[in-house]
Amino acid sequence: MSAVKLPELMSTERIKNRFNEVVGKNAAVVMSTIMSLYNANKQLQECEPNSILGAAMFAVTSNLSISPSLGQAYVVPFRGKATFQIG
Repeated sequence: MSAVKLPELMSTERIKNRFNEVVGKNAAVVMSTIMSLYNANKQLQECEPNSILGAAMFAVTSNLSISPSLGQAYVVPFRGKATFQIG
């Protein structure tokens, strides 16, 4: 497992800039949703942070929300990595 945790990684300028490039004006909302998912799921907290970001970014670039209440896409922990799953 990575020594860097997701909250640390998401606070870097590189990640913030990447989300701004890809998501635009909704970057802060998407990043907040990712952190909410992470904080609410112990298994997700044990996953590699880059896999979480990758799964979330895949959903976002597919125009799908990862918000559980919408059920469009999910970031699912599996064997230490997060995976994308369509809702």
